[in-house]
This record gives sequence, structure tokens and C-alpha cells, in this order.
Amino acid sequence: MNRFLQLTFSLFFLAFIANASEPLVRTVDVRGLQVGAVTTLVFDGDGFGKSPKLLLPFNVTPVLKTGSTEKKASFDITLPADIVPGFYQCSLLAEGGVSLPVLLGIDHLVQKPFAVSIDQPLPIAMHGTISGSQILETKFQGTKGQQLMVEVEAQKLGSKLQPVLHLYNSKKLQVAWSWPVPHLFGDTRLEITLPEDDTYTIALHDLEYAAGAPGLFRMKVGKWEFFDQVIPTVVAEGKVKAVELMGNMPVAKLNMPTTKGAGSVVLPWPTQGKWSGMRPFVQSGSSKEYVETQAPPMQELKGLPLMVHGKLLQPNEEDRYLLACTPKSKLRFDVFAERIGSAVDAGLVLRNDKGVEIARAEDRPGSSDPLLEFTVPDAITSIQVCVIDSQGRGGPKANYRLGIEDISTPETSANINLITPIQRFSLSTNSKMVFPVWAIRNGYAGKIDVQFSQLPKGVKIEGNVIPPEADGALITVTTNTEATLPIVTTLIGKNDKGISSEVGVLNHPLQRLQPWMASEIAVAPVSEKAPSLSIAWNNLPKNIAFVPGMKMNLPVKVSREDLASVVRLTLITSQNAPKVNNQPDPKVAVKAEKAVEVAAKASDATVSVLVPVGPFPASVYDITLQAELLSANKQVVLATAYAPVLRLPLRIPLVVSIDKPGKLEALFDAKKGSEFLFKGKVERSDGLVGDVTLVATGLPAGARFEPALVKADKNEFDGKIILPATLMPNEYKGIKLTASGVPDAKAPAVKVNSKEVELVLVLKPAPK
Repeated sequence: MNRFLQLTFSLFFLAFIANASEPLVRTVDVRGLQVGAVTTLVFDGDGFGKSPKLLLPFNVTPVLKTGSTEKKASFDITLPADIVPGFYQCSLLAEGGVSLPVLLGIDHLVQKPFAVSIDQPLPIAMHGTISGSQILETKFQGTKGQQLMVEVEAQKLGSKLQPVLHLYNSKKLQVAWSWPVPHLFGDTRLEITLPEDDTYTIALHDLEYAAGAPGLFRMKVGKWEFFDQVIPTVVAEGKVKAVELMGNMPVAKLNMPTTKGAGSVVLPWPTQGKWSGMRPFVQSGSSKEYVETQAPPMQELKGLPLMVHGKLLQPNEEDRYLLACTPKSKLRFDVFAERIGSAVDAGLVLRNDKGVEIARAEDRPGSSDPLLEFTVPDAITSIQVCVIDSQGRGGPKANYRLGIEDISTPETSANINLITPIQRFSLSTNSKMVFPVWAIRNGYAGKIDVQFSQLPKGVKIEGNVIPPEADGALITVTTNTEATLPIVTTLIGKNDKGISSEVGVLNHPLQRLQPWMASEIAVAPVSEKAPSLSIAWNNLPKNIAFVPGMKMNLPVKVSREDLASVVRLTLITSQNAPKVNNQPDPKVAVKAEKAVEVAAKASDATVSVLVPVGPFPASVYDITLQAELLSANKQVVLATAYAPVLRLPLRIPLVVSIDKPGKLEALFDAKKGSEFLFKGKVERSDGLVGDVTLVATGLPAGARFEPALVKADKNEFDGKIILPATLMPNEYKGIKLTASGVPDAKAPAVKVNSKEVELVLVLKPAPK
């Protein structure tokens, strides 16, 4: 089934980079601005200071109205007539820094708080909030034959409201209704020609009558121009191409400018119309492009990576493509439908050259779009790739994008996705902040260099290279200058193949809808003086490392002006631990053993870190401790500091090795079977003692390995792999030897594994 966009920000990650004095915006009465007019916005929150300002992405000067306070600020904002409609982010600036951004819809509609009646000409955008089972209603005068649209933007704004609309006449008879739909990413739109002159009522509520917080919305009423889809959604890099906007206008074609490099390309609105909603855009990429042809024979696809743009026009339609492929190659098939707002519950089917199904994929975690990794069988040089709607639907908005790439080796895939939890940071003189950037590698194993597109003068970045195979890196930003002008910047990562990728903000609601905005980071100065606070490592253990299954102690010394204050210590690492039920998997997540505070008048403390047995995909991890100076009631953070980032190696406390790495050879014995003999050794370190278990996986059927155990007082062993006489001379691959031991005798069920030793058995014919 289709799933709507999940819009939950990770407050845990955002919390550890926030300064206490940074302004906090709780509500904004109107989340929109009118082009060519004055709009008043009222902000409620904390920490606004005496003279707050707004950080907007265009050259306007908001006017702070009289009567504003530390907790409430009103601004008059005049937009010129040439501002391009769309969605933009706005942050509030104060002496303590910059707030998290607020998303504003900008168009030609009058912007007003929600009211029980509409007493002015349409169109209008009304703004409000719904909670729980609440139902909001507003009335307006309509005329017979009037074309009317009512659209609610909620999910796009990061709201948890799943909007449902009803339109009633004066007799309380329903004349139209609408509910959340995929092509609006969980929002809704109602369109109708009014049947008579009458007083109409619009009712809005949550789909389940259980709206969570925030339940904010922007409801547009009247008539305007919009688009829902761009076809195609991806264009080949460096080529001019026409794209189509699908909305309530006759199909509008736009000529693509020549693109350079991969990324989002924002398209201009057509010159005619009063447009409202999300900006149209396409992605520029390097893949070869195909557009579905409706006429037979089956369309042939050659050359990877490639992208196919298609549409399921008829119910139960199956679009088939003939893909040329290499035997034993590993291919990744990625279908985009729900993620691009299409009315398709896509399914993917692979068939052999006779049309027999050999693989199928439907939903993936978090999306109804299929993802399939498939190894081509031996002697197969072509397969049929088929796209269907799992519910048998079809129509003009049932478009999809099919991506196919060869991932047989890491070098064949160099596309990376990068994410960070930060969306803003505030810098005071001689300050430091640390934050993670994580890499979703998609098969790429090399290093990644991360840089800001721009930074204020005197601000520098350190530790900004993600090592090969690493989950990510902890990046340090420092400044040694006084307050500078606020800016909006972007983090950009580049791999060693020269392919760049913008770093997106974790779980940003615009990641799919307006991806270039999902990477915007606001940077602003702090003019307030915070209490002094510093933290430094204090005689760290020699050869400190991440040792699976062991405890790591991190001693620190904290300095502050007010020794009576308590300091809270928090562990931060570059590990991007897998999630279970949307929480870091406790089996692999590195964490502090317990919460640690530096008591009043104390300066020394030690944080004990529990390193689980893994597995760990990387060979190095970054780590630091965040110190937070707390108020007397421990409810307010007065200052924040970070220990220098450590880049520590991963050290496995158990190593297994053999004297004949690579291939083992033996002669075929038709009577007794064949024996492969070798000498091996296990090395224990970092306090791991006791018996070691040896396991060989991937053995041919009937084969066995000896010995199963190396006793605690032994390091060396005589290895033997015995093949049954039924196995003929051949080369047997995929065999892996692993050692495991117990790092803590108090927890005998918890074992740490060594790295695998790969073995190849070469069984030679017996001499004649």
C-alpha cells in the first residue's frame, strides 16, 4: 500500500548542538507571505531578545513592530512583485544566535490566520493548527458555476496532520470531499464547480481524528495555478531537454537549460498564471536515459547505469523492457513512484527470456517503492524487466522512474548520500561546535571530502574528511572573530571520483519535495556573552581504540568560572548505528555506560563507553564528549563546550591467521576423501582470554573442519578440512574461517568475532 511522507525530526540529534541562548520559535500565526503586498507575521517562543530580526533568502527588510517582547515578536514584511512563488525557509535572529527555520509558502494569495468566515474576495490562504479530534470550519459565499479549489498543505510543512476536507452547502449536505493522496505527499486538494449560489462551509479535520503535534496547516481557497508532477524527473547531465509540468493548466513544456554536474535543477514557472505551491525541479544525473515507447516490440535497454521514464496508462498494464546483461553480474533495480508523488503502488518483476518470473520486489522499508539487488544467473545475457501497479491501477498520473546500475564491485557505484542532524548553528567569539556527517555509501568505499559552500570570515572547518569505508566523521567548526553577518550555507561532499553530493538535513520534510532546501544550514553570530566553559582530555590511556566487547574509559578535566555549577557530559560519535524500532540497535550502538555529571566544585570525571561486539563496518570512528554547563535547577544549558575530536581505530581483540593464505591444495582421493592441512594461530589481546571457537562457513556439502576449539592455554592449532570422496576435483571458493571468543567471563553468551580469513580449496586430480 502507499505510504505518506514521514516527517519526524530527530530531536535527540538536534538537541546536542543547540545553545541555551538560541531563540526558540514555537508558533507562527501565518506561515506564508503575499507577493507584491505587506504580510504581518507573529512569532511566539523564547529568547527573542530586545531586537530580533529575520533571516530570509531574498533582499527584503522586515520591520519589527512596536510591542514585541522576549517571547513574542511581530514583523511587517513587504515583498516586491518579482519574488518567485514557492516555499522558502525563514529563521529568527537574536542576540543568542539563530532559530531553527520556519517554512513559509509564498504566492499571490492573501495570507490570514484561520477564521470562522471568509469576508474578502478569493483566493486566500488561511493558516492555523488542529489537535486531536478537532474539526475547524469556515464559511464563504459561492456562486453557481464558480470553479473552486480548496487545498491543505500540512505534511509538506512538517505537520503531523493528515488533512481531510468536506464542503457542505447551507443545508449541511456534503457536495464534495477529499482526503490525503500520494501525489500531494499526504496532503489533500478538493476541486469542484459550485452547483448554486449559496453559503458554503469548509470543514477540516485529521484523517484519524487524532492529529499529533505539530498540527499546523495552510489552507488555500479559490483558484490558482499549480503543478503536481514533472515528467521526466531526471535528465541526463549536460543535455538540453524539454520537460512537462502536469497540473491544472494545459500541459506546460519547459526547455531545460544545459546542466553541469549532478544535483537538483530548479525550473522557472511558466510565464502565464498565478502559481502556488512547490517549485518544479528535476534531478540532473549521468545515467543513460530512456523514455518508454508504447508500441511493440519490447523496448531494449543497453548500457549501465541507465534510467527509464514510463507511465502505466491502463489498468493492469505491465511495462516490459529487455535488458542486456552480463552473466554473474550484480544489478540494482530501483523504482521511483511513491517517492516522486506518483499515483502508483509500484511492483517490479524480472523474467527470463521465456517470460518466466525469476524475481519480484514490492515495498521497501519506509516506502512502497521496490528495490531489488539481483545476481544474473550463469549463461543469461538478457532479462525482461517489468514494472506494474500492485493494485492493478493506471492513469495519466501513474508515472514512474526505473533506475538500473551494476554494483558488482564498489568501483562501479560512486553515488553517495550524505546526511547531518544540524540545521543551524550559532557562533560566538572563540567558540567551537562539533557535529556528525554520515555517509550512505551505496557501494562506494572511498574517502569523502566535506566542505561548506560558504562560511563567514574567520570561521574554519576541521576533521572534514570521511575516511574510506567509515560511517561518517565528526566535523569541528571554530571561530576566532567577533560577530559576523548571518548566512545560509550548504555542506557538500565530494568523493575521490569527483562526484559531489549535497549533505541533507536528517529527516527534513522537504528532502523529496524541494531537496535543495533540505540541505540549507543557517549560520549566525552570538552577541550574548556565555559563561566560560572548557573540556580537555586528561591522561587518556595509551593505544586507546574501539575494541568490540570491551569498555573504554574517557577521562576529562572540565574548567568553568562558576565552580558551583554542575556540568553534564554527553558522548558523541561518528557511528551511524542501524535502527530497530526507530532507535539505535543496542547490539551495535556505541554508548555511555551511564549518565555522567561533573559535580559542583569538581573538575575531573570519567565517561565509560560500552563498545558492543558489533559487527562494525568501518576501521576508524570519531569520538568526543560534549560538556553542558547547567543552571541551578538543571533545566537550562548555560554554555556548551567540546573535547577535541579523537579519530580512533577499531581493534579486534581476536585475530586468526593461517600459514597458507589464499589457496589450499590437496589431491583427490576416491576412497578416503581428501584432506587440506594447514597450521593456524589465534592472537588474543585487550584482556580477552579463554577458549576460542573456530568455525569454517561456506564448505561444500558433506565437508567438515577441525579443530572446533583452541583451549585458553594454546595459541596455535593444526587445521584440517576434509572433503568427502563424492566431491570431484575442482576449485571450491567462498569458504571463510572465523574465530570467536568471550571478552567478558561474566557474560559467556556474548562473543566477539575475528575478521574472516577467506580460503579457496583446490582439489587436484590424483596422479595416474
